[in-house]
Amino acid sequence: MLHLQHQFLNALKGPRPVMFGFLNVVKPIGWTSRDIVNVVNGIAKPEKSGHAGTLDPLASGVLLVAVGKARRLIRFAQEQRKVYRATFELGKTSNTDDNTGEITIVEASPRLTRSQIESLLPCFQGTIQQVPPQFSAVQVKGRRAYALARAGQNVELKSRSVTIDKLEIISFQDQTLELEIICGSGTYIRSIARDLGQQLGCGALMSALERTSIGKCHVDQAHHLEQLTPTTLGAALLPCKELLIGFPNYRLTPDEHMHVIHGRKIPVMPTRMSVDHADELILYDQTGSLVGIAEFLDDEMTLQPRSIFVDDKEMTA
Repeated sequence: MLHLQHQFLNALKGPRPVMFGFLNVVKPIGWTSRDIVNVVNGIAKPEKSGHAGTLDPLASGVLLVAVGKARRLIRFAQEQRKVYRATFELGKTSNTDDNTGEITIVEASPRLTRSQIESLLPCFQGTIQQVPPQFSAVQVKGRRAYALARAGQNVELKSRSVTIDKLEIISFQDQTLELEIICGSGTYIRSIARDLGQQLGCGALMSALERTSIGKCHVDQAHHLEQLTPTTLGAALLPCKELLIGFPNYRLTPDEHMHVIHGRKIPVMPTRMSVDHADELILYDQTGSLVGIAEFLDDEMTLQPRSIFVDDKEMTA
């Protein structure tokens, strides 16, 4: 892993094209999400990058990396539905809720049938309350929960609302359960394993996890790091507008376009809003190109630009 990182961090010097978009990249097992970002930074420099949704080192699969000004759109990418393929081991528990922690074998664990497990899955679907794992990146009084857990502190984490659209058994054999899970942002798959094990009365932990898609970005279309260079990265980037389909938007006239790229508020024409109301709107020009993001001030019926992705020189070039 370090060899590959050093290879890219010492990538070719010289002028590079401006990078702006999302990279659908495969995160290998054993890498942190930050490791991937460090490699992409080395390829895209001087542009910076950031990931949209952490994957634990144990996990593999789709990691979306925002490059350049696309980092301002990370929160939209995080709202996309995610699909996982997860493996749970029944009859075991751990302090990390996966097989990387201190594992305890549950004595006299009941032998369960597939139908018994299926009968409980509806309890974990819809909008539910979920407590994050003790070893997680949740902030507790300014510190990460995992740092407190490593220091031997037992922290009581608050439950939070998460949405799980689908929880379906792929296979169940010899106390090993494989599931397909479709969920929203903030869902901990390790917590599903822990809570399902408690409900079943046998304990469970997560032993493998692959994120197979985020929105329309699938793992079979994802790029491997060894394929990326300063020359090929630009072509590998997904246009940001492809990840923004379905979000509230507003189409600008040429005059409005000139105003917003200079940060000026503009009056709203409701007929050009894609929804009746939204706190913020994605701005497009008349050709459908992405311009930026604006806050909708409904008391004034105006749009206040917050992030602009073009400037007047680029627009008039």
